[in-house]
Parts: sequence; C-alpha cells; structure tokens
Amino acid sequence: MKGNGYASVKPSAEMASAIYSHLESLGIKDAINPDDMHVTLMYSRNKPILVNSEPERMYEADINGDIEIMGKAPWRALVLHLESPDLQKRFSELKASGAEHSYPDYRAHLSLKYDPEEGDLQKLKDNPIPLQVIYLEGERFKPIKE
Repeated sequence: MKGNGYASVKPSAEMASAIYSHLESLGIKDAINPDDMHVTLMYSRNKPILVNSEPERMYEADINGDIEIMGKAPWRALVLHLESPDLQKRFSELKASGAEHSYPDYRAHLSLKYDPEEGDLQKLKDNPIPLQVIYLEGERFKPIKE
C-alpha cells in the first residue's frame, strides 16, 4: 500500500521468542511481546513512502552489543542497537522514494521494553542476548497516527 509513513520489520518468530525468553530469565518484567518486537525502517511523519512494501524481503543484522535506554515517554525504550547494510540500504531506498525520516539519522535498533527501569539496562549489559546475528522479515507499512 502506498502513502504510508511508517515502515518496520520483525525478528523471525524463533529469534523473537529466544530474545523474550532471555529477558524473562534476567527478571526483566513486561518486555515487549515477541509478536510485537520490531525494527523501524522509516518514520516519515510529513511525507509518505511512495513505494510498495516487500513483506517477503529478508534482512540480516549484527547485534553490536550496544544497549541503551532511548527516547522519551511514552516511547522511552530499552533498545538493542543493530548494524546492518541491509537495513541501511532499505532505509536509503525508502528515503529516495520521497519519505523524510523524522529523526536526524537512522539508527537501527530493536526495542525490547517500553518504560524500562534503570536496573533493566544493567541486567542486560551484564548478561547480553546470546545472539550475534538477527534475521528480520515481514516488512510492512502503515500510516502514522497523530
């Protein structure tokens, strides 16, 4: 569907489940449900994405170990940063279609928990997610709701 401003992909079901189980094992409560885990490809508030989504496209990303709490309430989140030429390339394609990212730069990350506690960050830093690579799929576009 054309004319949307938000694009995302999801970790494969197996990887999302493994990540969620790891967070639970660390005592991190209220982590994002595996079905809702996602990586934002584009957040274009003012200009639509003018190409079609590619739900069958697969992306590979390296987990680079950078974990932080970013954003502001209600979107303050515990995130895992990713390095991915695949994601960066798709972001550039969406931008070239006319979309305008609403943030200064594109930083691929997987949100793990909204409204985290400081202790959550330390638990994850002390016991990193035991994956080096994550596979993402199911690209979808949708409108941004104000």
